[in-house]
Amino acid sequence: LRDKLAEDPEHEAIPFDALLRQMLNYPTVADLAEFIRSRRQVTERESVAVWPGKQDGSSNAVLIPYDSAQEGPLRVVFHAVLGTMDIFRPLLSHLQAQKTGSIVGVAIADMEKYCSLEPSELIETVADDYAECLLAGGHSEMQLIGYSLGGLIAVEVARRLMERGIQVVDLVLIDIPPIFTEVDDDLLVETLFVPNLNITLAQAGFGQVDENDLARGVMKLVEQHGDCIPQGAAVTIGGDAGLDRVGELFRNMAAVSKRERFAAYVCAKAKATGEEMPIEMAEGLCQVFRQSFKAARYTPLPYMGDIRFLLASEPFLFLPRTDDTTLAFWQDVCLGELEVTTIAGNHFSCMVEPNASKLAQLLAAPFTQK
Repeated sequence: LRDKLAEDPEHEAIPFDALLRQMLNYPTVADLAEFIRSRRQVTERESVAVWPGKQDGSSNAVLIPYDSAQEGPLRVVFHAVLGTMDIFRPLLSHLQAQKTGSIVGVAIADMEKYCSLEPSELIETVADDYAECLLAGGHSEMQLIGYSLGGLIAVEVARRLMERGIQVVDLVLIDIPPIFTEVDDDLLVETLFVPNLNITLAQAGFGQVDENDLARGVMKLVEQHGDCIPQGAAVTIGGDAGLDRVGELFRNMAAVSKRERFAAYVCAKAKATGEEMPIEMAEGLCQVFRQSFKAARYTPLPYMGDIRFLLASEPFLFLPRTDDTTLAFWQDVCLGELEVTTIAGNHFSCMVEPNASKLAQLLAAPFTQK
């Protein structure tokens, strides 16, 4: 699309990242056509579609309406580590069918702007932005839903909305383990990112390792390096047969260029899922993931309201944690009632079918039980 549009002198050249954001957030031909037409009249910044109307140029939010209702609270779903609504599509379809209120998704408008933020300030910066955008909608009652990084954002947005007199009728956080260690090693970042493409490193051709050994290897690096795992640390993993295989996996990855690794990732995705993805898209999403992962090393100030916390029942070995440490973290944050419910799946599978339908029922519980 980018190359074809650039050939047409009647159209302004559209950058790849602008097309990418548009198609991730509004994946229909009609929306794409309207976006391309709008480029003839307005600048790129002005052409970003937001809700309920165009925000000023300082906002980096895209608010995507999925349903509107005359009654019920505004139900807000915040983006996770990739900054898009893509992972929420199964869940959103169920939320729309419930007809319990208007639904809006909050996504990133400009990936470069997002990645330019200081990671330690990112959560509060975007929370300020998103809260102002939501206030512009005129709703007095809201349900806030946050998964992964979106949970940290949801807490901060809830705090800001309450301070402005908005009733947060429900704040739901979906499986958000605390992140205590910063990861500067590119290979480890990619290892954490690759599951978002619905593939494994083995499918990408870098070797098969036991997930428990991989988790042990990561924990060994945490023990060795403490708060920050430096560049090049992954290739040093070893010490027994299992850990030696993990180290070999990372040395296989390090033996090729970053571009070649991402070419392998998108090729594996095409074979496994049938979905073609340009290398630039995968690289751009990984950059956003890295920024989000750095920002997730964040502890919110105490929150005065209640929180419903949905905890995945299965461990996700790329995020070493225990349920006790996760719940202790959120009990310290929540000054109201922390209601904990266990949900099916791990950190990733809890968001897809068949688990998404049950998750949607839990999200609607405060409205259907009245």
